[in-house]
Amino acid sequence: ETSRGPRSQRLTAALGFALDRIASLCPILSLSLFHTTVVMAEKRGNLTVENVPQPDEDVLARLAAYQNTRNCGFRGFMPDDGGILIGTRFADSIQVHHVKFPMGARKQLTFLREPVKACHPAPA
Repeated sequence: ETSRGPRSQRLTAALGFALDRIASLCPILSLSLFHTTVVMAEKRGNLTVENVPQPDEDVLARLAAYQNTRNCGFRGFMPDDGGILIGTRFADSIQVHHVKFPMGARKQLTFLREPVKACHPAPA
């Protein structure tokens, strides 16, 4: 039976401590070295999107009510507070409409093939 000296005992203790530390880090190291992230890539038109879910059909249906709007542009005031004239796109051209009061129905005044670029109410 051989006895070890103090230096040999310190070296053995340090080596044991180091091996214990390495063993305790192994699960962490294995997760960081071998962990793979799943990327869901999909082509949508000319875009490639990653990890973006498909939109919910119910949300799209509810959103459509706010997106199906008709753009219009102010064209002028009617004389004697008779409302305003607006240009609204119908089919492929802009037509002139008369609106008598705020939130009122519009009445189409022109029915031309070409868009109406400008209009001016005739003085009364």
